[in-house]
Amino acid sequence: MARGKRYWLIGMFSFALFVSGCSQSSGGSNGGGEAAEIPTSAPQMRTVKDAAGEVSIPVNPTRIADISGSTEELLALGT
Repeated sequence: MARGKRYWLIGMFSFALFVSGCSQSSGGSNGGGEAAEIPTSAPQMRTVKDAAGEVSIPVNPTRIADISGSTEELLALGT
């Protein structure tokens, strides 16, 4: 009887740890489910003309990916 009670307590304790570990945190850093701040103004755009046509990009892009295999478009942006 005592052995069954012990397993029941261990099981309930494990379940409580599992449930508390999967819950959302209530504060701290941005990991608490809060949305990132969205800028209210529209970004300034720059039009670049390349072999494929014209493309509008932000003036200060944070990331650039070149999937074309040619760096012609990236060279047009400058540094």
